[in-house]
Amino acid sequence: RRAIENAISGQPDMSTDPEVQQRQEQLVSESKITIQAIQNLAHSSTIDPLVDPQVLSLAVTYGIMDAPHLRNNQFAQGKIITQIIGGACIAVDDFGNPLEEQRRIDHLAK
Repeated sequence: RRAIENAISGQPDMSTDPEVQQRQEQLVSESKITIQAIQNLAHSSTIDPLVDPQVLSLAVTYGIMDAPHLRNNQFAQGKIITQIIGGACIAVDDFGNPLEEQRRIDHLAK
């Protein structure tokens, strides 16, 4: 009830916070990299790679769409490591350093 009351009575607009805006831009930018990597898996005859079951299955198998809880899954890699840094859950390398999405995707191809 208190959360609804606060929302109705004018709580601060978190979307105007510069840190929130910066994180949003980062998420959108990195998501575009992931989406492009998934689209690159598709054959030219695929109508929409982002809803094609075969393409999405490949994306999981190759580790483009990965998560720590997929470890020991016979169809997924489960190799990604994540940490909460500055309030954000991000991929990190073996030493705990933030891992940009392009670098992570490039590393999968090796």
